[in-house]
Order: sequence, then C-alpha cells, then structure tokens
Amino acid sequence: MIASMLDAINRKAFKLRNTSTMIQDFPGLVWHSDSCRDSLAALEGIANYQTQVKWAMSRLHKNGEDTMVSEITNKKFYTDVKSAFAGLDSRVARDDKSFFIKFPPEHAELKKVLAEFQIVVHLHGYYSVNVTPFCLPEVQACTSGEVHLVGVQPASLDGDTAAAKVEALTKLTWPALEAMAMRDGFACTLKQHEICAIPAGLFLATVITTDSATIIRYSVVSAEDYDAAHSGLVSMLQSYSYLASTDYATVKALLEAAANRKP
Repeated sequence: MIASMLDAINRKAFKLRNTSTMIQDFPGLVWHSDSCRDSLAALEGIANYQTQVKWAMSRLHKNGEDTMVSEITNKKFYTDVKSAFAGLDSRVARDDKSFFIKFPPEHAELKKVLAEFQIVVHLHGYYSVNVTPFCLPEVQACTSGEVHLVGVQPASLDGDTAAAKVEALTKLTWPALEAMAMRDGFACTLKQHEICAIPAGLFLATVITTDSATIIRYSVVSAEDYDAAHSGLVSMLQSYSYLASTDYATVKALLEAAANRKP
C-alpha cells in the first residue's frame, strides 16, 4: 500500500479527496486550509523553534530513527505557537472549552500529550499505518516539507478486528485505496504552511517524500466526536491486549465519563 501511495505521488495522481477549506464542514470532511499561512511562516523565524527542530533532527540521525515527537516546554515559545492558532474556530481550537474530555489532576501529563502543542519531526522515508493519537480528532499544521495522508473508515476494510483491518489496509493497491478515500475517507497532501483537521476513528496512512517534514500537532474532541472516537478505542483495545495497561484504556474511561456526566 505504501508503495502504491508512492507510485501515485510520483505520477502526480495523488489528489485531494473529501476535504474542504470551510471549517464548518469538519468533522464530516477533513478541513484542509492555508488560513494559518502567515502565522506558521512567522514561527520559522523564532530562534527557539529552529533550535528545537535542529535538536530533534540530530537525535533522529544519531539514533537511526525517522520520527520524533517533542513537547513545547519553553513558555515564550509556547505563547508564540498558541498565538498562531488563536483565531481558529472552536471546532478545531486547542482550548479547554472545546475539549470534551475532562482530565483530573492525576492525568495532567496525559492532557499535555493530547491537548497541548507538540512538534513532530519526520525524516525522508517515514511511513505509518495507524490511527490518530488515541483515535481522537487530530490537527496537523505543517511548517516544512510535505506530508501525504490517506484516511479510511474502518467499516470499509475487511476484517473483524483493528489488527485485521490494518493488515487489509497495508495490502490495498492505490486504485482501491483511492476508491475508499473518495467514498468515505480522504486523501490530501499537507504542504508547508498548510493546516488540516482529521476526524476521529479513521485508519490513517502517512508518507513523507521530502527530505524531512515538521508538523505542529494536537488533539481535539467535541461531544459529536464521541461515537467515532469511542468505537476506535474499543476496537484497538480488543485487538491489542497490551494497550489495556496504557493510556488507551485511560482515554477510553475518561471519554466515557465525559459522555455520562450530567449537564
């Protein structure tokens, strides 16, 4: 499947599918826009940003890895990044008001992983077939390179478990994958200074073809995302027993608690 994606990219056959530039269309469609272009471009001139990316790059080369996630801990830098996303609609805003899950104090670190900004650095050749973090809606904003994404609804894939569906996804040819993307999934190339919001519950294929790519990412979830996110978490926990002792089970429990909370 990765090979077929690369072939489609090389043949210029990789096109936008089921995306919208209108934020109100999310989560029915993937929101894909350059509305943050100026703010994202400005971030590249911030010394702390370049320092953090260079540090991540050096670690990747040293360890022979192809991706790294780094939390933004510098307070001034965090403020600068937050300002880049300040004007976003509540559907994709990163703030407590738009985040459906409530985190008790003992899960403060988990909240950071999900809701706060992170820098993701990919090197050339990175690919992944997985779900979004904890099956929640995810926002990605590209500051360098390109990221090719295809999302597929689990119901479109053969198999009774998440593991079987991932295996089925990896075996798809590009025409079959494209047909699924057109029907009820999506495909897009996230270029420099573009942003996208990915709905909950999809299986996601990611490929990097540039020398590297840098993403600022975070998760969001509103009440209407509950069914898709919960279904995805249940499926992952049933397929991969080791996840029962990880934050996947915690997110599932917190999601259920939020849904059961009385107004």
